[in-house]
Amino acid sequence: MYVTKKTGTFHLNEIKPDPTLHQRWQWIFFHPNHNPTHEHVALFLLAEITHLRPSYDCYHFGVDKARQFLGITSEGALHGIQLFKETDRVLINVSVGEIPHDEKESDGYGSCLLMKWYEYSHVEFDKMYNEFELGFREMGWSR
Repeated sequence: MYVTKKTGTFHLNEIKPDPTLHQRWQWIFFHPNHNPTHEHVALFLLAEITHLRPSYDCYHFGVDKARQFLGITSEGALHGIQLFKETDRVLINVSVGEIPHDEKESDGYGSCLLMKWYEYSHVEFDKMYNEFELGFREMGWSR
């Protein structure tokens, strides 16, 4: 599911998921108030449903970083996010914490790390990808 906010500018905290939809993800395209010409997107990924209410993890990106998140491009890749396309599913791994890139840690990870895993079928991931492209174009943005 995606929403485009073509008019106005918004603070990051003003962009919220619609809790009544119970979607596995929600894209919201908007212009942030700190830079009204910037192309920005929020991606809400369903983390869990408790007491019939969804809980979402939110990722705010400029659209170039969102493309990296989806694996569309690897230029300037997001170091804390990995995409695994397996035979029967697509996994997104988001690492939050100390992720050293200076080769001082033998395993590539620091002393504190939180990993979040999101799993989608290939059909779901393709739909997520397509909704990003549709929202991007609907906003009138181009790359």
